[in-house]
Amino acid sequence: MAIKLSELIDAIEEINHDTTIYFDKKENHFIFIYYDQISRDEIDDFEALRSHDEARFISLPDVREINDYRIMKQFCYEQPEPFRDQLLSAIRQKGAFRKFRAQTDRLRLTHLWYAYRDETYKNIAIEWAQKNNIEIE
Repeated sequence: MAIKLSELIDAIEEINHDTTIYFDKKENHFIFIYYDQISRDEIDDFEALRSHDEARFISLPDVREINDYRIMKQFCYEQPEPFRDQLLSAIRQKGAFRKFRAQTDRLRLTHLWYAYRDETYKNIAIEWAQKNNIEIE
């Protein structure tokens, strides 16, 4: 069983507070559970299937494990002065993500931020696959 790294990264990027994603080892595909778009009965049906064959479904990391704020903060600390302080100041305020994005635009660091975030998601994906004995192609 192998999955494309790009598909795994795309799935990880979809994770949020209202979404849980599983990899179905039997069918070799991702199952997206969008809690705001699915009925309680459908969730119960999936949970029954999952409990019947626990080894078949592997959950992807959740929002606490990925922690976009932590990734953003790590990016800030890796920037040279005076960018570091300006970026850290932006994320310490209400609306941190919006203010961070505005600050990266103003400092012309947006391309570096997206490259950093993409590399971090790639590393999360690779680590998840290794931990779960999933081959990546």
